[in-house]
Amino acid sequence: MTTPKEPGAAEAVERVLARLAARTPELDRLDDEIGRLIVRTEKALRALKIGMRLSVSTRRAHEDWSEYLAFDKVNGAWRLTVDGGPDESPDSWSTTPLSDCDRETRLAAFSDGLIERLLLTAADQLDEAIKERQMAIENGQAFVGAIEHASTRRGTP
Repeated sequence: MTTPKEPGAAEAVERVLARLAARTPELDRLDDEIGRLIVRTEKALRALKIGMRLSVSTRRAHEDWSEYLAFDKVNGAWRLTVDGGPDESPDSWSTTPLSDCDRETRLAAFSDGLIERLLLTAADQLDEAIKERQMAIENGQAFVGAIEHASTRRGTP
């Protein structure tokens, strides 16, 4: 048995549809602007010539799943990416350029302050990378020095 329709229901639906049709172009325009901001951000970050991967947690991770906004080299170009996957299987994580992500993910990069956090943590990440390289050089010099010393004792140059 069908229930009688409320009077004016068709008019209400028509008003909603007209409102949706009128507002959708504005949403599209704003999303296009966010897309242009992503391109400008990538260009500005590339100009800094940092030359290393940067990343911050999106804080949208689940219990067994992590997600990061990163600035990383993808197919030879430095891009903003979203990397994510199951914690127990990092080899199966996916990397998607931010500009190719859905609207909500692209929005979150700016509305949640992810890009600002990425840049604010860049100096710390760079300092850590420098320390790692300094330690590697120290270890490498000690190791190579030991090999050189052993080879000269055996009479080989």
